[in-house]
Amino acid sequence: MPTLRLLVLALAGTALFAAASLVPAGAHAALLALAIAYAVSLAGVVLLDYLVSPRPRTLSVTRELEDRLSLGAPNTVALRLRNRARVGLHLHLRDEAPDDFRLVTLSGVAPGPEVRTPILSVEVPPFGEVVTTYEVMPVRRGAYTFGNLTVRYPTPLGLLLRQHTFALARTIKVYPNLRDVRRYDLALRRGQLREVGLRRTRQLGPGTEFERLRDYHPDDDYRRINWPATARRHRPITVDYGTERSQNVLLMLDIGRLMSISVGPLTRLDHAVNACLLTAYVCLQRGDNVGLLAFADRVALYLAPRGGKAQFQAMLEALYNVAAQPMESDYRVAFAYAEQRQRRRGLVVSFTEVVDADASRTLVAMLQRMAARHVAVCATLRDPVLDEMLAMQPTGLPEVYRRAVALTLLERRRATLETLHAHGVIPIDVSAERLTPEVINTYLDLKARGRL
Repeated sequence: MPTLRLLVLALAGTALFAAASLVPAGAHAALLALAIAYAVSLAGVVLLDYLVSPRPRTLSVTRELEDRLSLGAPNTVALRLRNRARVGLHLHLRDEAPDDFRLVTLSGVAPGPEVRTPILSVEVPPFGEVVTTYEVMPVRRGAYTFGNLTVRYPTPLGLLLRQHTFALARTIKVYPNLRDVRRYDLALRRGQLREVGLRRTRQLGPGTEFERLRDYHPDDDYRRINWPATARRHRPITVDYGTERSQNVLLMLDIGRLMSISVGPLTRLDHAVNACLLTAYVCLQRGDNVGLLAFADRVALYLAPRGGKAQFQAMLEALYNVAAQPMESDYRVAFAYAEQRQRRRGLVVSFTEVVDADASRTLVAMLQRMAARHVAVCATLRDPVLDEMLAMQPTGLPEVYRRAVALTLLERRRATLETLHAHGVIPIDVSAERLTPEVINTYLDLKARGRL
């Protein structure tokens, strides 16, 4: 396709033809011959420019990204360009990312909010290779398709732009946030779990499972001295007991209408799914059995508590495409289903939404009943809009009304959570970024105290 430079040169030739038609008859033939010669020369130069320019086949392009992208997190897409020509190329790239993805960075720079399509420019030296990247953030789970990649570059004289589309179409899946799992693994290996919001790296305490023998310290309970080991080593030896393993943890995920409300770029359900996945991973790493139950007006998904890596993969596949349903949740059906299958005492964590006492009466009753046999936890997300309305300083009557409404709603919510706590249920009501650490810390604290 022609460039602006070629259009300007062509316009000059048009001006010569126009001038030839306006001059007197004596100069008309000479000026017309000049215009024709100019047009022929320009056409020859354009043809030569096209012929000496590198062909698209001299360029190799690949797109590199993971098969599983993480929901609500920046995911890097790398474009690897290899130039087999003797001249360098200035390339303009247009990638076809899924429309539902948010563009986070282009070559390490944050684009404006109006930029939706990954368009990059890069210089590739002769016989060289360059990798350029951009980051996208998926805001919905499911299967998506990256389309083809279009490359455009100028010819040596800059008269034409050569364009070629590389067939790079590929289907990928967006899963719950797997990056949190990798961060947890890395922090665990480094002993830096505080950096991911967790309070401790090792649980030693009032359990009954033998952990290790060690030298006695003055602050140790004398009842923990192991006398046979002390007699053999001729110095006081203390026993550490670890928390029990192979206990049951059931994660109950509400996928009803209230969980479809957005909190930031993600829905309540998306935040709950991310928290559910990492909680399951931590529980499995601690040697416990983890199960999953998803429900709305009926039970949509159930995985019996099991241990091992296969259970985590099964949960990952089950959660990757679960969606909120446009109906009210039936807590009686869900909790009755769980009670029938969870005879052994364990931990039950419900990811749901709490409103006021009237709207949540059934949920409170079911959690209270569950707490009589199991350790029950109710995990909910605070509404940042209500917090902002409560924190703002009213400057007029509309702001006063909004603040009063927010205060009323938050007070009703607090009363419901206090009712849950009074009936033996552990409530967790935090912001979206604190949900996962709080649920995991609650699990670790309960396990350390021997509550499970």
